This record gives sequence, C-alpha cells and structure tokens, in this order.
Amino acid sequence: MKEKNAEALLHNLKQINAPHVRFLFLDDSSEDSTLSILRKKTAEWKEADVLTGRPLPAGWTGKNYACHQLAEKADTDFLCFIDADVRVTPDTINVFQETAHSRQAKLLTGFPKFPVSVHWPPCLCLCSILLLHCIFRSCPQIIPHALFSPRLTGPSSL
Repeated sequence: MKEKNAEALLHNLKQINAPHVRFLFLDDSSEDSTLSILRKKTAEWKEADVLTGRPLPAGWTGKNYACHQLAEKADTDFLCFIDADVRVTPDTINVFQETAHSRQAKLLTGFPKFPVSVHWPPCLCLCSILLLHCIFRSCPQIIPHALFSPRLTGPSSL
C-alpha cells in the first residue's frame, strides 16, 4: 500500500455498509510511513487489524504472497482483496456477496473504476482484457496448471 493512498482508503472502507465485516491490512516491509498511518488510524477501529508479513519465499510474487497471508488469517467464507488506490461504494461488499450467492460462484473478479482525468487508462484496461482473452483462447493447455497454483493467482492491478 502506498502512503498517499492509506488515509483515503481507510476513510473509504469505514463507509462500507455490510454486517460482520473485518478488514485486515498487511505490512510487507513498506519503507514509507504507511505502517504508522495504518496503526494510528486503526487503533480504535475494532473491525480492523494490521498484520506483519513474513519474508517473501522463493517462487512467490509480492502481491500474491500478501493475499495468501491475509487469507490464512481471515476467519470468514468471503474474502475481498483490493488495492490501496481503489475506492468502493458503501454497498460493494453486499453486492459482491449477493452476486456470488445468486450465481453460486466460488470466485468473482471485478474491474474497479479508477478516478482518472485522461482517457488512456480505460483503453489499457480494455487492452488487458483482450490480451488475456487471446492468450487463454490460443493456449488452453496452460489454464489447468494456472488454476491449481496459488502462486499464479492474484488480483488485477493497473
């Protein structure tokens, strides 16, 4: 998490309107003031915990390993991973849970809106989707291998 996004993210997450929500933040040895901001802003917030990450093992990438560690500590059936620069609406969690339930889905992936002032980021997002479609359509043999390795899964980030 970048320190410039930490306070805005915490303010945004406090607006979530969903029962039984718990927020876990992982410090993966950030070198800026993010950890102190998180500790200060979550000290009185009973729904939030700041965890200390373990060293990155061989074969893992940073974001995937961070999500893995958070999932190990979570005590719920529903997990939602977001990047610090994403903002959610107060009903985001409820919408995701209702969608997962109604579709009997085990996994949902969303494409967040990013507040941008230029037109090229949406084009990059569309290009990423098309590229992934082309890769998986032309190379179906890699899909089963990728699906069963936690090191090869993770959230999308632009």
